[in-house]
Amino acid sequence: MFELRSLALETTTVCNSKCVVCPHDTLLERPLTHMTTDLFEKVMWDVYRNHRLMGPVGFGGGMGDAGCDKHLLERLRFVRRNMPEYQIDASSNMALWKRDWTDAVVGERLMDKMRFSLLAYTDAGSLRMYKRADQVRKACEAIDYFLERNRAAGNPVTTEIYTLLVPEDEGDVEGIKARYWDQVDLFEVWRPHSWANLFPELRTLTAGRMRCSKIAAFDLLVCVDGDVTSCTMDINHQNVYGNLNHQTVEEVFAGKAFAAYVEANEAGDLGRFDLCRNCVFINDQKQEVLLEAKSRERDERFKVGI
Repeated sequence: MFELRSLALETTTVCNSKCVVCPHDTLLERPLTHMTTDLFEKVMWDVYRNHRLMGPVGFGGGMGDAGCDKHLLERLRFVRRNMPEYQIDASSNMALWKRDWTDAVVGERLMDKMRFSLLAYTDAGSLRMYKRADQVRKACEAIDYFLERNRAAGNPVTTEIYTLLVPEDEGDVEGIKARYWDQVDLFEVWRPHSWANLFPELRTLTAGRMRCSKIAAFDLLVCVDGDVTSCTMDINHQNVYGNLNHQTVEEVFAGKAFAAYVEANEAGDLGRFDLCRNCVFINDQKQEVLLEAKSRERDERFKVGI
C-alpha cells in the first residue's frame, strides 16, 4: 500500500483553447483522444481498494481541458457513487463548458472544487492570450452561470479563479479581479511558468537544484493512455514509470523505472533526464511567482511586479 499525495487524471488530450503559454498546439506529439471508461474505472478501483489517497482526485490535468471530456459527467458520478469520501477537483478554461454540466455538478454535488482558468478579460487580451477574441466572453458567461447556480444552492462547490500576469498585460488581470475577486472562494495570480520548457525566459533557471516533491510524495499522474509519468510537464511521455492498462499502481511504484527517478531525485541529479534538466519547479532558490492570492481566511495581496 502506498500513501498517494494526489491523483491527477488526464482524461482527455482534447482542448478547445490555444493558450500562448501552453505547448498543446506546438509541441504535443500524441493523438487527441479520451481515456477509456474501462481504464478510468480500473485506475479508480485500484487506488481505492489498495492505497491511501491523501489528497484530491483531479480532473483537467495534462494536455486536455475537462470541458472537452465527453465522459466527464459519468466519470464524476462514478467516483461520487463508489468513492463518496474522495475529494473531487476539476479545472477548465470554461469556454466550452455546458450549462447542463453546471446544473448536474451543482445539483448532484459532483465536485468539491472547481478551478476556472481565465487568462484574459478584454477582447484584445483574449486574442493575445488565446488567439480568439471571443473566448473570454464565452468563458465569463459560463463562469457567471456556474457562480450563480452555486450560490443559489448554498455554495456546495468551492470556486477558484486562476490567472497569469504576463509582461504584455494591459489591465486584463485587474479586470478579472474587479469582476471575480469577491465572487469566488479562492483566487491566484501567478507569474507564468515555462511549461514543458516553452518560454524559458518567463522564470529564471537557477544553477542549484532541489528535490522534486512530485516524485518524493508519490503524486500519481495517469495519462490518457494509461502511462504513469513524472509530471504534467511531460507532455510526450519521456519519463514514464509504467502503464496502468496492464500494471497495477503498486507494480508501477515498486518498479525499476520509478526507482531510477527516486534515486536521481535523492541524489539531486534529476538533470540526467532531458525533461527535468531545465525545470524551473526544482529551482533551489525561492522566487516570487505567486503574486496575489485569496483564501477563505485572508487576502494576500503581494503586489509583486514581474
